[in-house]
Amino acid sequence: MKVSALAAPLIISVGIGGATLGWSSAAQAQQPAPKAGSTSSDEEVAKQVLALIREANTAYDAEDYTTAAAKYSEAYALYPDPAILVRMGKTAEKMGKTDEAIGHYKEFVRLLPDDPTSAELQREITKLEKSATVQVTVASEPAGAQVFVDDEIAPLETLTPATVELTPGKYSLRIEKDGFESYTEAVKVVAGQEQQVSVTLTRQMLSDVSAANFETEPVEESDGLRLDIYGWTTLGLGVATLATSGVFYALASTAEDDVNTYNKRAPDASREDLQDLKDSATNNYKVGNITAIAGGVLTAVGAGLVTYHYLSADEADAGPTIVWGLDAAGDSKSAWLGINGSF
Repeated sequence: MKVSALAAPLIISVGIGGATLGWSSAAQAQQPAPKAGSTSSDEEVAKQVLALIREANTAYDAEDYTTAAAKYSEAYALYPDPAILVRMGKTAEKMGKTDEAIGHYKEFVRLLPDDPTSAELQREITKLEKSATVQVTVASEPAGAQVFVDDEIAPLETLTPATVELTPGKYSLRIEKDGFESYTEAVKVVAGQEQQVSVTLTRQMLSDVSAANFETEPVEESDGLRLDIYGWTTLGLGVATLATSGVFYALASTAEDDVNTYNKRAPDASREDLQDLKDSATNNYKVGNITAIAGGVLTAVGAGLVTYHYLSADEADAGPTIVWGLDAAGDSKSAWLGINGSF
């Protein structure tokens, strides 16, 4: 839309002088030659633009930035003078729309690169780009991990997937979840460029989980023990158990003899006494069988361990060893119990 040469300077005068925005633009509206027979129409447009800018200036001074932005935009649509872009950018700043303000300022600089105001706007653009926040989306597999920015001790309030708003610069994002290894990624945030960080967490081993997430108290630990010690101990227990079985067999045999020699015709003889002797013989035989089997197994295992030790021992007679330990840990959320052993 073109306006008359007479109307253009008036529009700019009102647009720049109506309110204080921080810059005094030296930009001047181009003054196109009016078309024949179009002066009346151009003047009507000029009046509309003037009215819109006055209303926008009034709204801006009253801190009604939403109305001011709408009026400036409507005026710019009717008459796209670069000076109005400065007003639109400043209003967008007041509304917290940093990206929009930067866009208006850059458009002014593109249209009038040699205007003195462009240099001021370029400095403002640089400052705004440094302060403008950029959304960085952080996702993890599995979800529900905590996100830490740089060396912050407290994590973000939301768990992954989470959105972090950061100003341009370099950051270190640390993602942590119970039972998984911590993951750290360096992120370079560039103004106007939203970013996404997606990671797959690695599950921790049992020992790592204990060290990272629990206050572990060992229940019992022992140093390495030689196999021959285990072997001789087991062999000794086996022999002792076999000896015990012999005792019960002897008791069973005595009880059986008592049954066979029991005088049923004696004055004090009774069926109850005879049955007790029979039960005693039976029970002693059962216990003797059990202890004999247990003793045999223990003796065989002990003999095997001793034999293996001496067959595998080196010149220093330092044969294979067994290392074992029992660990348990837990908190209000989880617990674990583990037996660790090695030959």
